[in-house]
Amino acid sequence: MWNVLFPSVLSRLGSTRVPPRNVYIDLGVNWCNTLQLHRDLADAFPPPRPTQRFEVYGFEASPLLHQYIDDYVRWLNGKTPSAPFTCLPRSGSTVHLATFAASYGCGHTNNNTEMRECMWTKLKSHLEEFELKGIAYACAYNSSSLISKRLEVAKMKRSAGSRIPQYTFIPAAASDKDSFATIAGSAQAMIRGGSHIDEDHKLEELNFRVRTVDIPTWIAESFTSDDFVQVKMDVEGAEFAILNSMVRQKTAGLIDVLAWECHANRPICSKLKAKVAAFNVTIVDEMSRLPRTGYFYDGVDSATKAREHNFSHTSDFKKFCL
Repeated sequence: MWNVLFPSVLSRLGSTRVPPRNVYIDLGVNWCNTLQLHRDLADAFPPPRPTQRFEVYGFEASPLLHQYIDDYVRWLNGKTPSAPFTCLPRSGSTVHLATFAASYGCGHTNNNTEMRECMWTKLKSHLEEFELKGIAYACAYNSSSLISKRLEVAKMKRSAGSRIPQYTFIPAAASDKDSFATIAGSAQAMIRGGSHIDEDHKLEELNFRVRTVDIPTWIAESFTSDDFVQVKMDVEGAEFAILNSMVRQKTAGLIDVLAWECHANRPICSKLKAKVAAFNVTIVDEMSRLPRTGYFYDGVDSATKAREHNFSHTSDFKKFCL
């Protein structure tokens, strides 16, 4: 963290230190709705090197989303001419899903249960296709070598010449240890809130055994106190293990800005928030307004909101999705 005293971590390239960098880590990519949140956060909390590009690292546990995210990241990196197309609404919660309902002919009710049932009916064939495709690609992405290779990108020495963000997708769950976890999440779950840890197989949904990444160690080994680091964290309760680990290791100060959703009651969340804030971390709660810009952060970045506005008006949507 650039404004906190912390021992520098040397680059793996001998004793040469990596030049200070702008970094954004998205823990819980879901439908890529926050992969460009670094822009909104940088407008609200300007980095010391505002003209320098951001390195973006996105983590997502659900195998059903991996192929879509990989294609989306390729588009963001300029490798493909257009973003991947899907007939499914890129929603991260039931509340978010409701904003798409009218486009699918399900805007006639304010009852969330009725709205969801209508959406499941309208999207039945698309959900089935999406689920089968995700299962088919699951093994390819659930690879230790692939995940390790992508994690190593953060330890590489970078050129400061380009101002274009560079995106890296890591198909793994965020955790406080390198291990495995069982997650549950059907195609329907992907558009109403995402997957959840299900080690006891209590949820009657599709289950996957996925790899987890020790986020505290990876951050400590990859970045230094000179870097400007933003973290967005929406990891369905894993924030407690991750942040408490960083507090104990006294590495929480490597984070400059934390945008998070806390999955517990207010007193418990407030206690963890205070421990992290003690390291001079600026904390942004989901469903709050950012300073300077006034942008209301509700789990979606401004670039995605602009694309969502035109989603149902495209010719592809009318041709393939209705």
